Amino acid sequence: MMKGYKKIIALSIAATLVYSYFTGITVYSSDEITKQEFTNVSDLQYEKKENSIWITGYNGSEEKISLPEKIEDLEVTNIEASAFKGSKIKEVEMPFIKDIGECAFLDSSNLEKIEVSSKVLVNGDAFNGTNINTIIVNYGEEDIADKSISQWEEIVKKIDGINLDNISGKFITNNEYTKNLDDLVGPVITLNGDAEINIEIGSQFVDLGATAYDEFEKVDTIVTSEGSVDTSKLGHYIVTYKSIDSSRNLSTLTRKINVVDTVAPEIVLNGDNEITIEAGQKYEELGAIGIDKVDGTFKASVLGEVNTSIPGEYILTYTATDNSGNSSTITRKVKVIDTTAPDITLNGKNEVTVEAGSKYEELGAIGKDIVDGELKATISGEINTSKIGEYKLTYTVTDSSGNSATTTRKINVKDTKEPDIILNGKNEITIEAGTKYEELGANAKDLFEGKKEVKISGKVNVSEPGEYMVTYTAEDTSGNKAVAIRKVKVVDTTSPIIIFNGDKEITIEAGTQYVEPGASGKDIVDGSVEVKISGVIDTSKVGEYKINYSTSDKAGNKASAVRKVKVVDRVAPIITLNGESKINLEVGDKYEELGAVAKDKVDGIIPVTINGEVDINKAGEYTITYKAIDNSKNESTISRKVKVSEKIAEDEDNQVKVEKTYNDKLLLIVIISGVIILGGVVAGSVYYYKKENR
Repeated sequence: MMKGYKKIIALSIAATLVYSYFTGITVYSSDEITKQEFTNVSDLQYEKKENSIWITGYNGSEEKISLPEKIEDLEVTNIEASAFKGSKIKEVEMPFIKDIGECAFLDSSNLEKIEVSSKVLVNGDAFNGTNINTIIVNYGEEDIADKSISQWEEIVKKIDGINLDNISGKFITNNEYTKNLDDLVGPVITLNGDAEINIEIGSQFVDLGATAYDEFEKVDTIVTSEGSVDTSKLGHYIVTYKSIDSSRNLSTLTRKINVVDTVAPEIVLNGDNEITIEAGQKYEELGAIGIDKVDGTFKASVLGEVNTSIPGEYILTYTATDNSGNSSTITRKVKVIDTTAPDITLNGKNEVTVEAGSKYEELGAIGKDIVDGELKATISGEINTSKIGEYKLTYTVTDSSGNSATTTRKINVKDTKEPDIILNGKNEITIEAGTKYEELGANAKDLFEGKKEVKISGKVNVSEPGEYMVTYTAEDTSGNKAVAIRKVKVVDTTSPIIIFNGDKEITIEAGTQYVEPGASGKDIVDGSVEVKISGVIDTSKVGEYKINYSTSDKAGNKASAVRKVKVVDRVAPIITLNGESKINLEVGDKYEELGAVAKDKVDGIIPVTINGEVDINKAGEYTITYKAIDNSKNESTISRKVKVSEKIAEDEDNQVKVEKTYNDKLLLIVIISGVIILGGVVAGSVYYYKKENR
């Protein structure tokens, strides 16, 4: 108890030392403590305790004393309670004392200055009634500057018996500085420039600095700064400005530096700023590149469209936006022009020979323009079929842009003109493989002879995709021969068909093995094709499954089909009775229900419901029914018969036993008699048989 109390007082004295500097007491560091030897050890009263010296009293008259570190080669560690009570001492140096007892300096009114260790333990009322105004503290390695004023105040307030309220000049002295505890306010720091500054990334940061002025000391103080600004990286940086006055009051102020990117990226077009393309051509977007000093290069977005089917001027806008939201735009002009003359195609040959006297049938010409599409041709020139000679017809088409195209047809009016063959239908026909080719034929007409027979040669194999030529020939009596050709393309665009083996939908019992019936593939061209099968059937689980079938022909035409397989459970569970199916009881016996077990091939062991009661107090036959239903609603039942009989009286029981014994004996006699008779019959038969065979 006493030791704990002593520790509290020790803390108090340390606090006293600190608080003294707040209240006017001057506190010094250990550097100012001189290790003086106590010259009049004989004036001290002491005892040897715990292998150390304890001061118990003082008989001297000196006003200033210094307690030694050792006496008789033992450390002086303690001052006992009331050891210096009422003494006339003014100053006491005791830097080696570890414990100051209760009331040790009680009512020592002359005591003004003490020197102690920062780790001394001061017990209650040790300095009551003193007038201490200066405390020298041996801090050891502890720097007094590490203690805030509030911390020292709290320490000092814990020291009993010292009234510091009326003490002025509150200083803590260290070998490096002196702190004035009345000066509690640090210097006022004023920033040069704004508290928040934006600077462009990549530029140089120049610290504007700050100034500081201490109102208590009426002087300017030094300002230092901490913090770095990386202008190569976007972000927010803090520079802290610090200033400390001579009383160790620290002031801080911060400035926020924002490294920002406000410069929009540069946009460079890929290709020319102005592009001219021919109508009908495909416009290839060349794009643009954004170049930013921070984000590097990136693809610019483009807005706008170019319709190459319509001549005109189109504006494309390219935008590049960096990660800081800075945007740049640039435009490209695209001119769609039509300088291409239409294509003109004669219907029929460029040179036509017309039999003299025949009628000239104008076949015309077709103009096609990349912008205007199909154009009607105008025809100039005349033909006189009654007069042999060469005639020219000119065909002209002009588009909306004024581009014109012309072509000519030569008409030879002769008397040796072969017949004219006109195909029925198109010159080029496409039919599906496997279908029937219907020959459309052709007509031939000679100016002089009129209609002529057309011979057809060439075959079309509809079972084999490819290109086939059908040739049409007509010849007049003059030996003029005309030939026309029709191209027939046989293509395969028809998918094969999948034919199921068996039903499209199969239902199988759960637990049975699924046998895949398979399917066959048939193509109109390739014939039989391979069918691939995928899908898994888990016959252990009731459900609906799908088997997928797929195939393709050589032309790449694909087909697929799905077979649905239902796994069902139509088998009822099996119920097995625990015990006999028939139980005999007597009235008054106890009936114990043995239950039953139901097992399903799919669901395994399933619950069994029991219906029926047995009245063991009433004779009769009772039926207990056991029912089990599986998850597929298959139901099984089984029953147990319980017969309750009246009890048989003891005399009746004996009678029954007698009757049973009599009956058993009678049965034995009958059996023995039967055996004897049977033996006689057999012996007689054998004798008779031997006699007959002699």
